Amino acid sequence: MVTENERLAVKKLTTRLLSTPIQTVSEGNRLSEKHRPRIVDGMLNQGKTYGDAKGGLDFLGKENTLDYLKTIQNDLMRQIEICDEVLDQHFQMGEPILPHYFYRISIILKKSKEVELEIDFVRAYAVHCYGAPCSPSNPDAKMTARADKLGVAPENPPLWPEPGSAFG
Repeated sequence: MVTENERLAVKKLTTRLLSTPIQTVSEGNRLSEKHRPRIVDGMLNQGKTYGDAKGGLDFLGKENTLDYLKTIQNDLMRQIEICDEVLDQHFQMGEPILPHYFYRISIILKKSKEVELEIDFVRAYAVHCYGAPCSPSNPDAKMTARADKLGVAPENPPLWPEPGSAFG
């Protein structure tokens, strides 16, 4: 069951997705280039992992990452917090949107029979990530399939580079 606080948090995340412009690949590359020297310095000169040098999502790349992800897989508030961090990194640093956490929210909402909330959330996610090039088992492909099933595929989906082409 989804609590009222969780429902409000999903609506806030949905509103954030709907109110932010779609970031093009070239915009993402430009933002990424701006932060790359600091990240590379952290990796080469300080021995940090990419994730530690970049900052954020501090649980990634750790020895117990998979164990941690299993413990939070049905924790809706934690998934929302992570998605907010992912979006911060996307819009500030050009990082790709990591689909797993958005997919977990969709699954939690579906299992909780929060149909309208899930439809609104998947629609908002699809605005930014619908049809991202990936394997069929990737959470992006699963979210695209979910958007199709719910009938919320965007009229103007994001434009993705052709597979194998240079990005940007």
